[in-house]
Amino acid sequence: MTIRRIVRDRQSYLAVLAFVLAGTLGFGSADYVHGEAYTNHSSMLPAHQGHKHHHGASEGDGQSAEKEAEHQHNHHSGEEEVEQLHAEWSFQPGEAAAGEAIAIDLQLSDAEGEPLQKFEDTHERKLHLIIVSEDLSYFDHVHPEYAGEGLFRHYIVLPAGGKYKLFADFQPAGYAHAMVSTSLQVGGEGQFERIIADQERIKTTDKAVVELAVSSLEAGGESELVFTFRHPKTGDLLKDLQPYLGAIGHVVIISEDLEQYLHVHPASERGSGPEAKFATSFPAEGLYRIWGQFQRQGETFIVPFTVKVQ
Repeated sequence: MTIRRIVRDRQSYLAVLAFVLAGTLGFGSADYVHGEAYTNHSSMLPAHQGHKHHHGASEGDGQSAEKEAEHQHNHHSGEEEVEQLHAEWSFQPGEAAAGEAIAIDLQLSDAEGEPLQKFEDTHERKLHLIIVSEDLSYFDHVHPEYAGEGLFRHYIVLPAGGKYKLFADFQPAGYAHAMVSTSLQVGGEGQFERIIADQERIKTTDKAVVELAVSSLEAGGESELVFTFRHPKTGDLLKDLQPYLGAIGHVVIISEDLEQYLHVHPASERGSGPEAKFATSFPAEGLYRIWGQFQRQGETFIVPFTVKVQ
């Protein structure tokens, strides 16, 4: 079942709150953007019981008045109550710049505006934050610190100027798995390059040579992603992959227009190679970038692939 939720982005913190938060973050004074002391993006989404951890998102950036978003769920039987959750993004300093530390805050509250207190661990973390550049050349998967009272905080330094998209997925205790997103404009030099589909799906890292096989690239259909791992020097099949966040690996898929976001977990979380299998469905036609995240010899490595869905 697909649930549609209305996302409204607004700037709503008072300047005095920005001042207090700026002091909490350790900055001497509040910076300003678009006449506001804090950059705020607010979202409302209904939460249901039960979920399938596979997301399709169509959320607007922080400057939009109103956008829609989708979240795919696999519901339990019986009638379920819909309740609104609220998400507030904020950044400090307001005028973010490449090469400088940026504090990211995400405040999560219930329908009455009371901070959510407890969150379920999903693959060993309370919240997963994916950050990508507009052209999908930059990717990061981080786990903000939970500061209590529904507040998650993370500090990051972004390498270049331009627009970035942030996707956060999490599960408050008693609610379904949820996803919210926003955009961040970063000052500084940057270069936008359009992605193109890979002619061959083989990537080499210092940890492994990774080949990706995709069973189907038809929009709306079921697709199996199979990653095969070989030794980067000998070419032998690898069987010594280590668990990453409690699984053989994780896959994040984002469309070229940044409208579709899929966080896919493996068909079998156990295993050490030479294959890792994932099942998903591409919701629409277009180009998608696929990031596979795996671990070997105590280090995480990421392999990006680009496919065209018809």
